Amino acid sequence: MNKILTLYAYALLASCGNSGEVRDFPDTETRLLVEEFESTFDVHAQSVIVSIVDHVPDGNKYTVGLCETRNNEAPRIYLLKSWWMSAAPSMRKQLVFHESGHCLANLEHDNSEVNWRKKSIMNEKMVDQATFEQYYEEYINDMKGRI
Repeated sequence: MNKILTLYAYALLASCGNSGEVRDFPDTETRLLVEEFESTFDVHAQSVIVSIVDHVPDGNKYTVGLCETRNNEAPRIYLLKSWWMSAAPSMRKQLVFHESGHCLANLEHDNSEVNWRKKSIMNEKMVDQATFEQYYEEYINDMKGRI
C-alpha cells in the first residue's frame, strides 16, 4: 500500500511540469545579482537557474558566461568557474547583468561603440573593469532604454 501511495505521489508531482517557480543559485552572491538586475530593470523572471561550471556548454574556451533558453524550461545562466573565482565584484556584476539581459529580458548583443569605448554591456566582449566602473550609470541607463 505504501509503495502505491509513493508512486501515485511521485506521478502527481512529475506531471506538474514547469508550472511553478524554479529559482536556483549556486550562492548568495549570484542570487543577489540576479535580484538586483530584476529590480533595477523592473524585470521579474518566474524561473531562472544559475550555475558556476568548469566548462561553459558552448564549447568555446573563451566564453566566460552563457544564457541558455529552451521551450518550457527555466532559462539557465552558466558562469565559468575559473573566471568567476578571480573576477572583481564589478566584473561579476557586469557578467550577470549581461547574461540576465539575454535570459530575462531577451536582449541581443550590441557591438557598437561610443568614441573609444563599448556602448553597451550587451557587447559580446566584456567592457574592461575601469571603463565599466567609470561609466556604470551610462551602461545601466543604456540597458534600461533597451528593456
